Order: sequence, then C-alpha cells, then structure tokens
Amino acid sequence: SRLAREALAHGFGRHASEGEGDHGKLEIANALLSRKGMRRLSVPPAGAVERNPLGAAHGEFGYWAPHVDKANVPAYDVSAVLYLSTSAEHFRGGDFVFNDEDGVDRVVEPRVGRLLLFNSDADNLHQVLPVQNGHRLALSMWFSRSLSSAAPKK
Repeated sequence: SRLAREALAHGFGRHASEGEGDHGKLEIANALLSRKGMRRLSVPPAGAVERNPLGAAHGEFGYWAPHVDKANVPAYDVSAVLYLSTSAEHFRGGDFVFNDEDGVDRVVEPRVGRLLLFNSDADNLHQVLPVQNGHRLALSMWFSRSLSSAAPKK
C-alpha cells in the first residue's frame, strides 16, 4: 500500500507525506478483488459480444463497455490497474484501451508487473477489449482524495 501511494504521489507531482493542499491526500477508495485477491476476466459467454458490442445494451453490462470510472463512482479520483498476467502468453484479447476524442485509441498491452495509473475523470474514457481465450488477471484499485483534508479548517 505504501509503494502504491508513493507511485501515485510521484506520478501526480506530490510527496507521499503530503496531506494538505487543494487536493488532499490520496486514500484507497475501493479495490476489485476476487477470493484469490485478483480480478480474472474470462471469455464472455457465447454470443455476448455480438449481442452487446458496446457492452452496455439492454441494461446488460459487459466489462468491455467504454466507461469513465468517476461517472460510475463519483469519489474515485485516481484509477490503478496492476497486471498479473501477460497478453499472448496467458490470454488473447483483453487489451486496455483509452478511447480518445481525436478518434485514435491508445492501447495498453497487459504485461505481468505493469502498473497503469490514470485520473478517473472524463478525460480518460476507457475500456477492456473482450478476452478471446485464457484468463486476464489484474488487480484494479481506485483512490480518492481525502475528504478530511479537503474540508475547510476552523
């Protein structure tokens, strides 16, 4: 946890010990964990991608739907994904994609140990492409800026 906080602080131009200022300190808001401490994305059920290519049709959400983390949970300020498996070695498909306004998607290929950090706001519309075979393993975490440090001082 200390290492993740230091990496976040470095990436956002702050010291890990900083807790004051306009943004407050970052705290873990949530993590997506399974019983084994990781998220495993598998091949969608047969026909699911064809019926629901954008991942959000007819009230059925697929993990491949483009989304903004902060739109789902307003408290999320920073998103993190730590890859625990490698594309083409453990699975096919499953790339992380930033859907940019300029129409050019930025693709991040999962590799064991790769840590992806980004602001959770609307600037980072993203999705995970459907896994075609195997299992994509990743630990996903979301951080919030401390509400206590953002509160007005008396």
